[in-house]
Amino acid sequence: MIKAPFKFQVRGEKVQTPKGIGQYCYLDAPNTKFAEGGAGDYTCTILLTQEAAAPIIDQIDKLKAAAIAEVKAAGKKVKEVDDPYSIDEATGLVKFRFKKPAESVINGAKVKQHVAVADAKGNMIPIG
Repeated sequence: MIKAPFKFQVRGEKVQTPKGIGQYCYLDAPNTKFAEGGAGDYTCTILLTQEAAAPIIDQIDKLKAAAIAEVKAAGKKVKEVDDPYSIDEATGLVKFRFKKPAESVINGAKVKQHVAVADAKGNMIPIG
């Protein structure tokens, strides 16, 4: 269980969660259980109180609305996707699920990716 902030980007804008509880974190090595021959994904679920999660939810919803408006303005069809958060009925906590592929293709070449991990004080933790 990790109790640290989580940083990520949505459409180029940096977002950082408040300190929360991490579950099922695959941060030092990708989860390859469902990879079907691929490199797998780095994943993590962060649990926050509803009060702590409210500003992040607002920020994500605004970015999502802007992205939908941009796609509609271009005359394209909007693909419906689930939000990266949900409320756990049993605990009342908000779950944020994050995923990043361990490998991607950039300009035709496979590029290995990793995630940056920081401790509760914001100090980077070397991985690998």
